[in-house]
Parts: sequence; structure tokens; C-alpha cells
Amino acid sequence: MMMTAESDLPVVVFCGAAIALILTSFLGVIAGKWLSLKFSPYWLDTLAGLSFIILAIGLLWDATRPL
Repeated sequence: MMMTAESDLPVVVFCGAAIALILTSFLGVIAGKWLSLKFSPYWLDTLAGLSFIILAIGLLWDATRPL
């Protein structure tokens, strides 16, 4: 929103954000397809679960640190 508020061309900011969303989604699909060819569904589920646990621990660690 800041970029749009500071820009004289909000349509350009919208197009840039839309292209970024499309490209990141495309990269996610390509990475997911590649991972599905390399790993079994069991290992993909296990790795996804572990990554969420690690993310949760990191967020809890950050939230409980004293300022």
C-alpha cells in the first residue's frame, strides 16, 4: 500500500505485485512437481510436518525472547 500511495502509477504497482504472485506460485508448482518425483508421499508428508514444527519452534522462540 505504501508503494501505491507513493507512486504516481498505481496500476504499475498492481501489475508488479500480480506478476510477483504469479511467478512465486509457478516456482512453487515446479518445486512441488520436482519433489514429488524425487520423494515418496510418505517422506513429503514427514518433511512438511517437520518443517511446520521447526517453524513453530522458531516463532515461539522469537515470541518469548525478552525485548
